[in-house]
Amino acid sequence: MRRVAAARAGDQGRDIATIPLLAARLAGGFRRPADRATLVPLVSRALAELTFEELEPVRTRPGMARAVLASLERIWAADVSFDDPRVASPRLSDLADIDAFLREHLPTGAWWGTQAIDLRVSRRGYRQLQPGQTAIRRLGDDRIVQIGANFRCQPGIIEYVNAAFQPVLDADGQPSYGALTATREGPLHRLPPASQVTIGDGQKASMAQQRDDEAAIVAQICSQLIGAIEIEDEDTGKPRLLEAGDIALLAPTGTDLWRYERALESIGLAVASQAGKALLLQQETQDILALLRTLADSRDRVAFGAFMRGPMVGLADEELLDIAEEVYQAGPDASPTRLFDITTPPGLVSHRIARSVLEILQWLRARVNVTTPSILLAEAIEQLQLPCDAVGTRRQ
Repeated sequence: MRRVAAARAGDQGRDIATIPLLAARLAGGFRRPADRATLVPLVSRALAELTFEELEPVRTRPGMARAVLASLERIWAADVSFDDPRVASPRLSDLADIDAFLREHLPTGAWWGTQAIDLRVSRRGYRQLQPGQTAIRRLGDDRIVQIGANFRCQPGIIEYVNAAFQPVLDADGQPSYGALTATREGPLHRLPPASQVTIGDGQKASMAQQRDDEAAIVAQICSQLIGAIEIEDEDTGKPRLLEAGDIALLAPTGTDLWRYERALESIGLAVASQAGKALLLQQETQDILALLRTLADSRDRVAFGAFMRGPMVGLADEELLDIAEEVYQAGPDASPTRLFDITTPPGLVSHRIARSVLEILQWLRARVNVTTPSILLAEAIEQLQLPCDAVGTRRQ
């Protein structure tokens, strides 16, 4: 009855327990793991509605919901009991209250806790499993579907990858290996898909010398391949001779790419480096650019809205619209522009997270003319507790 009453009152954190949903729960079907899009708003509600011991002074800080959820995920992954007296603490007690809140308010049929974390794939990658354990084993081996089709590599490369990884991942204590299968036909040439080249003469050499020797051999191999083998043209499907633009050299970061570029250019091969060209397409970079534009120009409301709506703050569209309406209704005496931007008085914003972020942004904006951009960005990342390493640089 509480769910029905809450649903009628417009409480979005509960579901109406309809017959189809109850049938799905009883049958164990149509269940789904609760992802971050579901859990983060519920954690935000728990932080706003509950009373805490240790988290009380910091529960309104920006990004607190995501930090609390990360702590809960680590507890779920470690299978720690909230009732265990050996690990009792005020923080664990606060997290136990939030865990109970999630149990009460999760949508019907959603997995939570250890069930949800085992099957979740976050943007940071797969959860690390203990040796000999796989999350999907809880569902039964009959429900495992192997997806091994590879649409990019040729059969020879797939066979080499299978031969290299299968003995390692099929060993005792490992989660087993699902072999890949190629969907493309073999190449027109009959060269081996993988080969090993010996660098140096076996004498001890410096790392720089080894890189130079390796770059010289790579350039020589590329020169010999160009115009010597036939490949299939991606546009026409017809065979043609290999060109310089058909070769891609992949190297990990920090390997002195300029050495390879110098070796290739020395034999007359043009080089187009792709390193770092996707940096501006990353979401973290877009958020940092929106933050810098907001601090540089108080009139740039598009950048301000993009930052407040982005994952670093995480305000929903409905919340932004409510705040904008709230500021507009305050009248021109309270806010001359009657718009929600970096100049809006924080007292007009009732949303706790938005008001806290706005106060920090205004403090940072006041320091634009008295500090350097790099220090200002570092202060912004520190004050807003942004999960990024944009202030760090790596010597290449």
